[in-house]
Amino acid sequence: MTPPVLDSFGRVIQKQIDHWEPRSGVALALAKIAPHYGQSGNLVKTVTRVSTFFVQQGLGDRSEHVRKNMLDAAVVTVNLHGKVSAEALLPVFEEFMENAPKSEVYDNVRQSVVILMGSLAKHLDSTDPKVRPIMRQLIIALKTPSQQVQEAVANCLPPLVPAIKEEAPEIVSKLIATLLGDHVSYGERKGAAYGVAGIVKGLGILSLKQLDIMGKLTEAITDKKVCLLYT
Repeated sequence: MTPPVLDSFGRVIQKQIDHWEPRSGVALALAKIAPHYGQSGNLVKTVTRVSTFFVQQGLGDRSEHVRKNMLDAAVVTVNLHGKVSAEALLPVFEEFMENAPKSEVYDNVRQSVVILMGSLAKHLDSTDPKVRPIMRQLIIALKTPSQQVQEAVANCLPPLVPAIKEEAPEIVSKLIATLLGDHVSYGERKGAAYGVAGIVKGLGILSLKQLDIMGKLTEAITDKKVCLLYT
């Protein structure tokens, strides 16, 4: 940071300057070199080291531009190498989720880590016990009032749904209750819609009837109170 310029009375005449561009360049470079980590001779170690950097520093950068590029690079890394590095990466993500302070300062990182956990879960067997807690974290993340986060979570859900198939009716019921809730924010309702869409995609089109999703939505459409909520 370039310090602010003050006048003789201590008043700010030029704000401090954050030179975020080089840090953004680092993120872009990490995304580009991710396919070549295997050439280092120790792929898992390299991927773990880079992912630890993302969680501890990159994803929490003070610049929104840098955070976005860091998340993109982290997702590329997990998508490319998650299958062979899952056992090493999951503890990195879980440690942050368990130990990070519950404050707004860490919200951006927490949301990004949830997305990375969802991406990582795609590489786990559906019977792996680690899939269920990841799925729960993804459902919670749908409440984040960010379309980017909600879309990313929805894209992670379909391949994970078979692992929690027996719990799907209850999850969908809660999401629809949120979607049609009277005192629920627009962001949460939108997230619930993304969640229902992701689960239906994972279960198949027949789930619309099996879980009575269409029936509940049709009933809501004819409810004047609900209609007023969306007008």
